Amino acid sequence: MHVMVDGETETCRNWNVPLVENICKQAVELTGLSLIQGPFVCENYHMVCGIALLAESHVSVHLMKDTCRFHLDVFSCRPFDVEQIRALVIRIFGPFKQWGIHYNDRGDDLAEVW
Repeated sequence: MHVMVDGETETCRNWNVPLVENICKQAVELTGLSLIQGPFVCENYHMVCGIALLAESHVSVHLMKDTCRFHLDVFSCRPFDVEQIRALVIRIFGPFKQWGIHYNDRGDDLAEVW
């Protein structure tokens, strides 16, 4: 399962390292996935980004402070509830100027490929 969320918010003045750490940790907890290491977070003048390594794959967050745009990916070889990620995004980033969530059940058609 690969969930990709992209959006733009009304405000981004509180975007910082602790927020990205919190997003990664909540995404792991809400989906029931297994954290191996992280989250690893860095910040520069216009971006805060982080990644958490999972037994099943990863969670990554990119927050663009200069444009108030964000990107969140949750990728796992094990299924999880997409609605948990949707609710997390609404709670943390709303209100939105625009946003979208896309997901793909990667591997479902693998039998056809092989």
